[in-house]
Amino acid sequence: MLGLYLYAMAGLVVQSATPLADQPLDLRIALEIAADAAPLGELGPMREVAQRADFAGSLFVWAVAEDRALDLFVRVDRSDSSLWKEDDDSGGGNVPLVRLDVVPGDAFVVRVASKSRAQHGAFTLHLIAAPETEQTRSTAAAVLDAVARATELAQSQAFDAARQALADVWRELVTVDGARSSRDISEAVWRLRYKARELGDVALTADAGRWVRAWREHALPEDAHALQAARANLALDLKDLGDVTGARELEEQVLAVCLRTLPDDHPDLNRTRLNLATTLGTLGDARAARQLQEKVLEVRTRTLPDDHPDLQLARQNLAVTILDSGDVARARE
Repeated sequence: MLGLYLYAMAGLVVQSATPLADQPLDLRIALEIAADAAPLGELGPMREVAQRADFAGSLFVWAVAEDRALDLFVRVDRSDSSLWKEDDDSGGGNVPLVRLDVVPGDAFVVRVASKSRAQHGAFTLHLIAAPETEQTRSTAAAVLDAVARATELAQSQAFDAARQALADVWRELVTVDGARSSRDISEAVWRLRYKARELGDVALTADAGRWVRAWREHALPEDAHALQAARANLALDLKDLGDVTGARELEEQVLAVCLRTLPDDHPDLNRTRLNLATTLGTLGDARAARQLQEKVLEVRTRTLPDDHPDLQLARQNLAVTILDSGDVARARE
């Protein structure tokens, strides 16, 4: 027996500014898994929610427990009870996440279960809509075409024309109804950002980075690794613009998530430590920068062979920071 039956609101026109607010099609539902609820297969007790899509596009389904010790699993079944998608924690940490490609009328059941029969409790189910229209899809295609065109122009040394091709399509896409909530456009803008950075258009690179960050912060869990990638890249863009303080804030967010969700020797965690250390050094906080660099050196000394390039980089970065503090003998060592 289903616990809830919910329908999303139809219709959406979005021209919002960063950050992207919840849209009419989004649902965030406070629920609870009871201790005596039926289990989901070999997993623990579960809660069910029936849903029907009233739009075409992507639907992001994820669940966050009130107590993070409660490890959740999400399964989505079609109306005929066949499995559509399932996940345990790709959303980051213990936040399960699935993306559904839906059309109007798609009916399905979301089942959120504890991964342990001994665990139960409150959680929030997030159903975040990324509607697509003919216009958003054609705009996303136009952005990708512009990126391809810019690549061709750059190969012919026509760098000004390449940058102009990206700037022209950017001016058009920001006026498109529904662009802010479109996954297709966000993914295309992600590609545009890389090309703009390659071509040296610092301002457009940062604008595109802000767009993707806002979209991912809206659609994805806080701990999602794709969101951390958007934040880390935007931090680089902000440093190029001279906003080192803004970059620090983003890198500190990324580090906090990586510390929660990655093992201590994970390459992404240690790259994040080094990035933040560089930023802290630029801001004059040599002590905090040195602490991060010493941690990276400790991890890489323990996990990498002595001649590994990443270990040499960790030694070099720490040596420079120590030298800046005046400890020449230690830096030499």
